[in-house]
Amino acid sequence: MRSITVAVVVLMGLQCWSEASACSRARNPGVIALTQDWREGFGQAFARASGVHLVSVNDAGKHGDGAWSMFCDFYDSGPPPLERRASKARKAEHEAELRRVEQASEACQAGRARVHVLETLKGRPLADWVEADAFITVADAPPAEPLKHWEDGTEVWGARLENHAGANCDGMVFSRRMSSRATYLVFTFEGDEPSPVITHAFLADDSAPFLAEARRLARPAP
Repeated sequence: MRSITVAVVVLMGLQCWSEASACSRARNPGVIALTQDWREGFGQAFARASGVHLVSVNDAGKHGDGAWSMFCDFYDSGPPPLERRASKARKAEHEAELRRVEQASEACQAGRARVHVLETLKGRPLADWVEADAFITVADAPPAEPLKHWEDGTEVWGARLENHAGANCDGMVFSRRMSSRATYLVFTFEGDEPSPVITHAFLADDSAPFLAEARRLARPAP
C-alpha cells in the first residue's frame, strides 16, 4: 500500500511539474533576436532536440477539437497596468492598446500542418507526418519574418512553438505562422507518441542564419 501511495504522489508531482513547465513556456514569448549571444540559446535547444530537420509544410486542416483562435507568432502580454493618476490622454492610449491586444489574441487560427522532410541534420531520418500537437498556421504567402518586437520594435524571428499543454495556462498561447513557400529548420521531440512533435521552427532562407548554424553544430567533432 505504501508503494502505491508513493507512486501516486510521484505521478502527481510529475503532472504538476509538467503543467508548471508548460505555463512557464507559455509566458516565454517564443521568438529570438539576433543579439550577440543568440547562438548560445540556439545551441542549447539544438542539443536537447531529439531530431533536427529541414522541412517544408502545407496546411492539413483544423485540429480535431475545432478551430483555435490565438495570437500569431508570440504571446503579447499587453501594456502594464495603468498608473493611478493617469491623464485622460494616457487612459485613451491605454484603452487603445488593450483593444489592439484583444484583436491580436484572435488573429491566427491554429491548425495542423503536413510536414515534408527534405533533410535530416540530427537524429533518425523521419517520414513525412502531420503535426497535430503544435499550434501552426500555414499560409500560402511569403514568410512574415522578421517580425517586430512588441515592446521596442527590435527585429525578432520565430523560434519556439506552442502546443496543447500550454493551452492550460489561461489561454496564454500563440500559433506560429509558417509559409508553404518557404523551408524551415525544425527541432523535434520524440516521446511515446508515433509521430514527433515540433518544439522549434526557424526560417531557413538566406536572410536568416539558423540553417548555417545548425549545419555547424551537426558536424562531427574533429
